[in-house]
Amino acid sequence: MKAVYLDQQIVIESSKESEKRPKERVITDAIEAGRNRGITFPYSPVHVEEIAKAHHQNNRRDAENLIPVLEWMSDGWAIIGKDPDLPAILLKEDIRACLSRVQDGNGRDITEYAAEIDRRKKYSVFKNIKEKDKIKIIKSVENSKPDNVFYNEYIYSFIENMARYFGFRMSLETYALRTETFDRLFGILNAFGFRKEHRDEHIEGRMHDVSHAIYGSYADVFVTNDRKLRDSSAAVYKRVGIKTSVIDRKEFLELAGTWKS
Repeated sequence: MKAVYLDQQIVIESSKESEKRPKERVITDAIEAGRNRGITFPYSPVHVEEIAKAHHQNNRRDAENLIPVLEWMSDGWAIIGKDPDLPAILLKEDIRACLSRVQDGNGRDITEYAAEIDRRKKYSVFKNIKEKDKIKIIKSVENSKPDNVFYNEYIYSFIENMARYFGFRMSLETYALRTETFDRLFGILNAFGFRKEHRDEHIEGRMHDVSHAIYGSYADVFVTNDRKLRDSSAAVYKRVGIKTSVIDRKEFLELAGTWKS
């Protein structure tokens, strides 16, 4: 194991542990155990984007508290999609420089524009379908497990039609293609109601979740305690053949226990 990617909520929890007694700092202790084993805990631009969002909303104290946590956790290592025509890579980058680039480069404006575009881009999976049939489909999808939800007859048929009539192809070869593939697959799961991430008015939160899943897919382990994100990520990883393990907080602490022995 070389890299473990933690989503923003796990990082936030780690930042709050500074107020606890040493024996209660379980996330911090787990990260330290991994670092001692040579495991990298990289940050990504989406971590920084969420810090920029906090600054934008005048939550400066919360944002500034996260910067040193990310610096310590990652030791400056980041997963970055520097060139959209190449895979994302693990490299050293100063977090504050990344934050400055996001803020000075109108990162918030770009994100808000992308969120607006996403609001308009909806999959009409239930168009011309009777209500009783819609309920049947939703229940069928809800009862599916992450490792087989994309082989649910309704979702499978929908993706086949997208490929046949709209040229949809799943590809992981470049950062741009992986992003497009993930965005579409997460969007389809959301449209069918599988672990639906967010209501339409919370679309930016969904975008950040998908971004974490994308960057997490370049690591060996992706840790999130959000069940909806965990199951959707596991489903997408399984469908496209990514070997990254998706685990929750409890499983992460159990894994960290093996690093201490």
